Amino acid sequence: MPYYAHTGVCKDKSDWQLLQDHLKSVAKLAVEKAEKSFPETPIVIQQAFVSAMLHDLGKYRPGFQKYLAGEILDRQTTYHKQAGALLAAKHKHLLSSFVIAGHHGGIPDSHDLQSKLQDSPAKDGLEESLSAVETEIKDWLDNFPSAPLVEDKALAEILIRIIFSILVDADGEDTAKHEASVHGWQHREPAQKLCPAIDLAVLLQNIEALSQKAKNGPTKSARETVLLSALQAADMAPGIFSLRVPTGGGKTLSGLAFALKHAVKYQKERIIYVAPYLTILEQTASVIRSALNKHDDWNYVLEHHSLADLDKDAEEISIRGPRGERWDSPIVVTSNVQLWESLFSNKPGKCRKVHNLARSVILLDECQSIPPSLFSPVCSMIQSLVEHFQSTVVLCTATQPSWNKRTGFEEGLNGVREIVPLELGIFDQLKRTTIDWPAREEQLSWEEIADLVNKHQQALVMLNTRKAACSVFKLLSAANPEHTFHLSTGLCPEHRKQILNKVLANLTNGKPCLLIATQVLEAGVDIDFPVVFRELAPLEAVLQAAGRCNREGKLNSPNGAPGGKVKVFRSKDGKLPPDEWYRAGISVVEALFLATGRNPQPDDPVLVEDYFKTLHAQGDLDKYSIQAMRKNLNFEEVAEAFKLIRDGGCPVVVASWGDGKEKADKLLSLAKSARPGDSRRRLSAFQV
Repeated sequence: MPYYAHTGVCKDKSDWQLLQDHLKSVAKLAVEKAEKSFPETPIVIQQAFVSAMLHDLGKYRPGFQKYLAGEILDRQTTYHKQAGALLAAKHKHLLSSFVIAGHHGGIPDSHDLQSKLQDSPAKDGLEESLSAVETEIKDWLDNFPSAPLVEDKALAEILIRIIFSILVDADGEDTAKHEASVHGWQHREPAQKLCPAIDLAVLLQNIEALSQKAKNGPTKSARETVLLSALQAADMAPGIFSLRVPTGGGKTLSGLAFALKHAVKYQKERIIYVAPYLTILEQTASVIRSALNKHDDWNYVLEHHSLADLDKDAEEISIRGPRGERWDSPIVVTSNVQLWESLFSNKPGKCRKVHNLARSVILLDECQSIPPSLFSPVCSMIQSLVEHFQSTVVLCTATQPSWNKRTGFEEGLNGVREIVPLELGIFDQLKRTTIDWPAREEQLSWEEIADLVNKHQQALVMLNTRKAACSVFKLLSAANPEHTFHLSTGLCPEHRKQILNKVLANLTNGKPCLLIATQVLEAGVDIDFPVVFRELAPLEAVLQAAGRCNREGKLNSPNGAPGGKVKVFRSKDGKLPPDEWYRAGISVVEALFLATGRNPQPDDPVLVEDYFKTLHAQGDLDKYSIQAMRKNLNFEEVAEAFKLIRDGGCPVVVASWGDGKEKADKLLSLAKSARPGDSRRRLSAFQV
């Protein structure tokens, strides 16, 4: 009798997919993906093949075939992944056993896998399946390949993640091709390939055009130095790099130039740009498209984050899977959450993209935003991206933490190289602000802050909490409601975007503009105020706020003296966020600097590194014991423990403000329709 993997629509089963065809096709795809991404890792290629050939072995069970035909049966008689996982384990293919057992619901923890393999459904499924494969894949099963010996649990863990990703992608792709054939859907064009040499030439031409329009001075000179340093560093061997550049130093385009030239020399497959905030991602994707003359090419430069407009109609999902699940575009712009939670996940949907991180240049922008409580597992994974994925990682920020391995931080990084050497003095050249720190014991009330702010026509006030921002906003807007604005995460992204556009218009046109905000404006937002007031915060937060002051250096004197003013104040009325590391950061600022009379300024990156070393000594850099879970091969536990944003809240659609009501109401209506995916995603812009 014929055995099938997937059904069709024809009653005579002429369009059903034969099981042996599916197994062999998935195996072929898996090997192709493994050879492309991990050509120098034979164990990945072998285990990808073994996993693919066995992943649906249990579909040879009579119960599963009856289930495909529409019979209602006891669920245990239709289980199919357990049979292949058990057979792999019997032949000591531990890596494949984990991968096969997880290819639908998720990679299990080690103890759960052992328990499931000893249960009767696994044993019964294997026995029934093997009795049915006489004319199908018996020859291959009789010549089962020898199992690799992997004694290092840390290596085994990362190999399982890689092989799992390859299997899930290959299985999904072959299944999608069958669905497309059944329904007569148009095949999506294959993913484009990165053209780094061509892109680099276009980028450098556009950078030169921008430079010709810029005024001569320290900013232009510094940007030229940063670009030249990036192009020179790109010739260095793949590994881990630090791109430590102050605000306005051309970090984004210079980082892209480094990535493209590095990709040319070392045959990298794609460039992945990662940042913590949606405002940075949308802005950067636009900058990259413009710089590469890819203005309307949303496939070449893929955005994957909660507000990105990804295609998700039925045909697209069927043929290739959602683009955000695969990351097969040449350039991917994505969020910290998408990257890190995928790398530490155990779920097929999140893990499908992981193997496409191989042989990439990964730019981690505003990398200081990684929560210190996750610093050890993140550093360990960065090292794995370099050693096992053969990728190059670039740590980009003006406030660079101390990543290096040291006593007490054994999982720190090895061999981080500076793209722009500190001795070039870029921070001195780009000094645009002077920070005025509070005197010891000095505290100001909200009313006193409002009085100081009201002396300025244009000023930014940044507070530690939304409640504090609301309090100061009420005081300032009472006198000048038309030109006083508020931004926080209490506003949905679409509302914040509209307000930010109004603020930018006022600043550009020289109109009065007072903006009261939380940390939502802390990094990556291209906004420029002559004066910034910042409630006392961790050092990196204060320095990032300073990056919103005199951003273009237009207020500097002819001799280069900084013209921007940042006033840091202690508040009498404000409360601190509940984040323990935020509180620890303020304590370090008070004890390490203010109590000793040292006043940190934006032009001292070494001081920032000292701050982070002191801060990281205050607590546990692996608070949730994730590294121990990884060494024990407990994949589900790791996925549950690794959360960049620990928020138990529920997203709420806000549809009661101005222009937003009509748009949100329409999307809410569409979200209740038969195909709600795209509308629900678009509603993210109206959620808090």
